[in-house]
Amino acid sequence: MIRASRPDDARAVLENHRKYLEELGDSGWLLLGGAAPEVAQLKAMFRGDEPDVKIRLLGRRAIATADGETPLSLRFAEVIAVLAASSDGLRGEQLALALYGEQANPSTMKAIISRTRKVMEIESQPYRLAGSYEADFVTVHGLLRQGKVQAALELYRGPLLPESEAPAVVELREHLEESLRQAVLASGDPDAMIDLANQQGDDLELWEETRRHLPPNDPRRPLANARIRRIRQRWRREALDEL
Repeated sequence: MIRASRPDDARAVLENHRKYLEELGDSGWLLLGGAAPEVAQLKAMFRGDEPDVKIRLLGRRAIATADGETPLSLRFAEVIAVLAASSDGLRGEQLALALYGEQANPSTMKAIISRTRKVMEIESQPYRLAGSYEADFVTVHGLLRQGKVQAALELYRGPLLPESEAPAVVELREHLEESLRQAVLASGDPDAMIDLANQQGDDLELWEETRRHLPPNDPRRPLANARIRRIRQRWRREALDEL
């Protein structure tokens, strides 16, 4: 099954079946998949249309439309992130658990969804994002699955909603960070490694692996050496402080 929430995977499948899809009109797309919002997204993707909404949650909180960019509150962004990652939709109790964990109160979800609908169209039964959209963090996942590490790194502008403590968002954020980190380490690309190392800060393994892949005369080696030395010194100070 192809999913519009995995745009790069979806585009590859659509392209492979182009000869069968080129003759489809709007009625043909309806017969193919009904009026589900994902079908509309796939149709727009196949025809090369831009999505109506671009969800930007890596390093910022905003949605972009033809009318411009709208900043999002943390709560709105959390709801949108969880639904963007759940293309099949979520029932009220599932969404409440994803946002609040054991403190979840499903009865409050209707009010939260009602407020979020002011910035993003959401369907009910189950709750899911409607219309044509793409989410940056979902796209990064798709690029990593295709082995396009540099493209994923360029799109990754920072952690997914770092202020959020919603259980599902924390899981999404940590999984994305580790997936990107492991993909960069496995790539053997020193440019990708140093880009991520600069962004991640004091990640000793990443800096050591970066140095290992840099040519001997690369002007970035002193930078890597200095960062490694600083991280180790800080670790030693912290260890002495605990004695």
